[in-house]
Amino acid sequence: MDHAIVLKFDDNSEKIINKLILNISEVTGNIYMIENNIPPHLSLTLFQYNGHINDIIDFIKNNLLIFNKCNINLNSFGTIDPKVIFLSPIKNNYLIDMNRLINNKLGKKQRNSNR
Repeated sequence: MDHAIVLKFDDNSEKIINKLILNISEVTGNIYMIENNIPPHLSLTLFQYNGHINDIIDFIKNNLLIFNKCNINLNSFGTIDPKVIFLSPIKNNYLIDMNRLINNKLGKKQRNSNR
């Protein structure tokens, strides 16, 4: 089953990004984010996990101190294909450490669930 761990933005940043999404959708006709009510977010990891998802939820709850608020600078637009436009974050220690911790944990869970 597919899962994702994402960071959400504060209310003010979310409003600003939603305005950008609306403006872009008016020009491009791409209304996927709006139609599907997908909030602005920063994906830390996408993964397939066939084990008990509560294990991952417990891991996140038990490590909430590392999932604290942090300033993230978005420096440019990028595209994956013509229909996917994103704001690119500047890598910092917070993002690197979060990604490493999550992927180390998920890697162990994936190896254990495949046995």
